[in-house]
Amino acid sequence: MVKIYGKVDGFTLERSSVKAKDDCVEDCFESANCFLVFMYSHDHCGSFDFNLQQKLTVSETSKASGYFVAFKTFVPSNTECPLYEELNLVVPLGNGDPIAWEAVNNGWTFTKCFEDWKMFKRNEELTVCMQTFYSSIPVDSIATAQKNCADKGHKLTGVGSYEELKWIQAFEDPEDCLIVCKMRNGEMMNDDLCENTPTGYGYVCGYQFV
Repeated sequence: MVKIYGKVDGFTLERSSVKAKDDCVEDCFESANCFLVFMYSHDHCGSFDFNLQQKLTVSETSKASGYFVAFKTFVPSNTECPLYEELNLVVPLGNGDPIAWEAVNNGWTFTKCFEDWKMFKRNEELTVCMQTFYSSIPVDSIATAQKNCADKGHKLTGVGSYEELKWIQAFEDPEDCLIVCKMRNGEMMNDDLCENTPTGYGYVCGYQFV
């Protein structure tokens, strides 16, 4: 955990729990989903779950303000505590996405995909968030898969890279008339006509990350 003088923009501690600062930090460190705590000198403690956050901004304050924030991040155990100007704050998300806090004027900002959706950077201009969904009823057409994604507020997505293919394969779900599976010859994807793939039990939805 890295602690600095700062506050979370748009968040008030008035309704937060009353807890000693050391306990506040330790509880977040021990919690699998907590990645940030916001504290006040009068023992108010607010914690943030990365599954419930998509964007946060932390603004620097002074010691006199009484506000503190503590980031859960990777700090090499064999090095001294880094200087503030050298901080590299990376959120250790459960799904493996290495999402870093971005240093901005007078603070830090954090953005990630919705809940545990997976982030893929396809090029410098396009980053997408994707999630696989299992269906107990066979998905028998592109239209059905598109509707399923639309009902969730997203779009049916394809495979943009080998990394995306490996991630989808882990769920063993066929997607958009591409059969994603584990075959004896080592193949992971088979392109087929939609009318020949009536046994798809899953689909992959996505949206453009902003």
